Amino acid sequence: MKPEFYPIFIDLRGRAALVVGAGEVGEQKIEPLLEAGAKVTVIAPWAKPAVAVWAEQGRLTYHARAFEEKDMDAAYFLVIAATDNRAVNKRIFEMAETAQRLVNVVDDPPLCNFIVPAIARSGPIQVAISSSGRSPTMAGQIKRRIQRDLLGEDTGRLASWLGEKREWLKPHLGDFKNKRVFWRAVQDSNIPGLVRSNHLATAEQRLLTLLEANLAAAGLPWPEAVERPKRLVV
Repeated sequence: MKPEFYPIFIDLRGRAALVVGAGEVGEQKIEPLLEAGAKVTVIAPWAKPAVAVWAEQGRLTYHARAFEEKDMDAAYFLVIAATDNRAVNKRIFEMAETAQRLVNVVDDPPLCNFIVPAIARSGPIQVAISSSGRSPTMAGQIKRRIQRDLLGEDTGRLASWLGEKREWLKPHLGDFKNKRVFWRAVQDSNIPGLVRSNHLATAEQRLLTLLEANLAAAGLPWPEAVERPKRLVV
């Protein structure tokens, strides 16, 4: 069976998002949107305390009333319907779909053009797990196994460290092919283990040793702004 959804990560910073419904389920959908930097508007006759607090803090806009069709006139990038009224949810879906907006009706896959996966996280690393709406419970179980077995705190530390070094060395590694050769060598070395165990100074010297070998093999000059590795590191 082919997957029904295309997996994608979206930058929501500064983008307008509408959530209709502010009960327990709505609250669960709102918080990740805020964490992602979306400009969130919530419409619901009542709201869970956390939602009210976020509104008081200025983190979102809250309208304490029922949804009205004119609410869809605003240019929302993403819409989530989390009410307990399927007729209202269906109308929200129809209007958002007609306007070609991303829309998700919670726990109703036929009324979605995107679904929210279960997410396992460690620092900048995010692993998304989806059952294409078939079994959210199973997706959640897989997420917990990945979180427990693969994504410890040291994984996030390693990803952040590699990201910093990638930006630092990007101008010096030549073309895409050579960059790929270098970073594969890094991943195959003892550097990930050194970073995971917090031996960062040793890891950096080892990185410089690999850089020296890579640049020499590629016929590229050593960058003047980078100190050469200490010879005692092997």
